[in-house]
Parts: sequence; C-alpha cells; structure tokens
Amino acid sequence: GGTADCPWAMSLLVLRGLVRRCVSTSSTPTTLAIQQWRAHDNGHVTMVKLVESQDNGKLEVVVQQTNKLQKTKEKIRTAVTEPGTYTKQLLSAFLPKDYPDSVHPGYLDYIKPQAAQAVFGSAAGVMSMQSLLYAVGLGAGAIPLAAALNWVIKDGLGQLGAIVFASRINNRFDSNPKFWRFRAGVGLDLCAFIELLTPLAATYFLPIAAVANVGKNLSWLASSASRAAIHRSFAKRQNLADLTAKTGSQMIASSLVGTAIGVAVSSWVGHSFETLVPVFLCFASASIYANYRACKAVNMDTLDPQRFDRIMLSLLNENRIPTPFDIGPEETFVGTYSGVFSSRIKLNPPLSSLDISMDNLRQLLNRYQNEKYILHVSAGKGREGEGEISIFMKEEATSEDVVKAWVQAAKTLHQADRSTSAVASVAVESAQQNDANHPSREQIGTFLSSLRDHGWYTENHFLEDNESRIRIIQN
Repeated sequence: GGTADCPWAMSLLVLRGLVRRCVSTSSTPTTLAIQQWRAHDNGHVTMVKLVESQDNGKLEVVVQQTNKLQKTKEKIRTAVTEPGTYTKQLLSAFLPKDYPDSVHPGYLDYIKPQAAQAVFGSAAGVMSMQSLLYAVGLGAGAIPLAAALNWVIKDGLGQLGAIVFASRINNRFDSNPKFWRFRAGVGLDLCAFIELLTPLAATYFLPIAAVANVGKNLSWLASSASRAAIHRSFAKRQNLADLTAKTGSQMIASSLVGTAIGVAVSSWVGHSFETLVPVFLCFASASIYANYRACKAVNMDTLDPQRFDRIMLSLLNENRIPTPFDIGPEETFVGTYSGVFSSRIKLNPPLSSLDISMDNLRQLLNRYQNEKYILHVSAGKGREGEGEISIFMKEEATSEDVVKAWVQAAKTLHQADRSTSAVASVAVESAQQNDANHPSREQIGTFLSSLRDHGWYTENHFLEDNESRIRIIQN
C-alpha cells in the first residue's frame, strides 16, 4: 500500500483481539484460534496466533512477521471502523461500565431529561448571573470594595442557611429523594429568577441576593443529597461510585453546553427586561419539565409510607405484591400524597393526642402486652371522618416490629372500609379486634421475604419518620 497509510497503521499498538472458532468444511476437527496484530515502527507487522493443536489439544504459539501492510491494513480498517465503535468509545465516557447490564431499567430515561435540565438550567443561570453582576455594580456605587463585600456576605449567608437546612431534614433525603430532587430543581430556577430581578432594586442588592443565595444553597444541597439515593436505585452491581462519576461527567458536559447557549443568548438579549424575562422563563420552564421527566423515571426500591401504602393496597385488593417498577411511575412527588391507608395511620404521634379513659388504656396495654407497639383507634379524625389509627412504638421495637404494626393497621382499615357499620370508628375498632388482622411474626417474616423476591430492599426502611417511642412504666 501507499506510505501515507503507514503512520496510521503503525500508531495502533494493539489493534484488536479476535477470538473465533474456525470450522473447517472438511472432516478435520474444530480448532480454537486467537490472533493479535501489532504494528511496529519499522514497517513490519507481527501476527501472534494461539492455535489449538489437533494432536494433544494444547495451545501452540505461532508468530508471523510481514512487511506487506496492504493486506494487514485491510483487516485493521475492518476492526477499527466497525459500525458503532466511535459511538461506543464516546458513550463509555458518559455511561457506567458494562452499560446497560450494570444498571437497572429506566436509567437512560432518567439521564436524558436530567442532561436536558442541566442544559436549560445552566443557560438560565448565565442570564441571572449577568443580572447579579449588573446589580452589584449599581448598588455599590461602582466602589469595588463594597461590591466585593456584598458578594462575600451573600455567599456566607447562603452557606449558613444550607447547614441549618441539612440538620433539620436528616434522612428524609433518603426516604423520598424524588420529592426533594424535583423541589430542588424548582427552587434553583425560582432563586435564579429572583437574581434576575435584582437590577430593579439595585440599592437592596444584599438582602435580595442573600435570600436568593440561601435558596440556591438549600436547593443545591437537596439536589446533591437526593441524587445519591437515586443513583443507588440504579446501581445493579455495587457500582455506585462508577455511576456517580459518569453522572458527574454528564452534568459537566451538559452544563458546558448550557453555558455556551446562555452566553450566546445573553449577548443577544443584553439588559432589556422586555426580552430577558420571557427568554429566561422559557429556559426555566424547560428545565422544570425536564426535571419532572427525570424524576418520573426513577424507581425507588426502599419502603416509605407512600410506597408501602401502595404495596398493601395492591396486596389486599388484588392479592399481589407489585415491584418497584410497577409503583415508580405512579409515585406522587409533585404534590402531597394522600393514601388510602397512610393518610389515616399516625406513627408515634404526641401522647397528648391519646384521647382515652384510664380503664380503656389498661385494656389497650393488656391487649398489646406481648407486642412492641400499641394500636389505638381515634374516632372520626381520619380522611373524611373515616377514623384513624395511631401507632405507638415501644422503645425496644425493631424494624420488623414497625412493619408488623403497619401491616396490622392497614388490614384493620381495609376491613373497616368494607364494613356496613354507619359509624366509622366502630367499624375500625371491630376490625382491630379481629385476630385475622393481627399478623404473627412468622407471617411478617414470609411477607418481608416476598417483598425481597419482588425487588424491594427491606434491611432498612423509612416507615418511621418520627422516632418518639414510648416506655411503659408499671409500679
């Protein structure tokens, strides 16, 4: 071949390992061969072949050298220009190793709108930052020191607010990450809009920018914290670190694209609010919608009140246990979920809400003396006056006891809803005394095992958000 192709061929150190079984058309037995082509600077090409010997079945090494590059390079081109090779190499920088086998279904449906959200959000962020810089110059009277001081103070207040926020939320990021992820995205766009409006009141730059920065720091914190739980739901081979790293690459690339779009649009719009605000609202609306689509694609496998409510509803009405992929698309994360059972089950409410006589309290304690919890029926306080059940967990209760209490409460309410009694509290109290609604520890063990078989994670759950447990003292 021509010399122009030689540098290209020689620059490939290891071109490809080809593993194939060579089936002869004659009666000779099938042999196994592994070939490796290697180009050298002197123009020669070495072919190393491992061949299965037909005599003893062992592998023999055969080394061949040639300076006839044309035939070799045809094989090189075939290997290197295989359809999809360049695309796969590019995607390997943004997708977890061994994708799609290394992640759960729905991962691509999650990262595509998430990348779109990063693009639109970054574009909107450029425009809000431009307004901030314009406002700090006006509000500080063009004094660089005052402008810098205002900027530092607003950042400090924002970080302080994030610390306080994180201390109050605790593990709710893990229990309902879709809820917090969506609100974080909306919060970022809302705070960016506040920053966009700062030039309208430049003399009040510090309080306005500080409020916006506190909101952005809270949103960033909620976004990063909830993203960890979402990534874990997609990790299939204990590859959380790889998945997180690739998601970071996706966000960086998307943000760069969004920043470029934002700079281009911002230079075109300038400081005209008549065009700046509508364009920003278009970017923000697209970002919120993409965030919604991304959260919709997440299927959490942990148990929280909403998911457990849906599981029990399906089990009691259809006699089947749904999988996380059944519940995920139907999960409520934009508004407040009002479940059939969870809205009427109060776990560890204040003892002051226990409206009961001393005699009835003693009967209640005797009824649950062998359990790690107490169930109490409250008349007419539930959804539409249907009555509710308060669960008081004892201080020695385990995670399994919490599940058992929830199952009993759900079965009790389910039977009460099907009762013909005109008084809801009477129906609930009657259902509570039915032993069929009181599961044994063996039944709960079987139930948890079935949950695991259907893809649910049961080692830890988030059914008990308030751990204000009770201690019974008898003198």
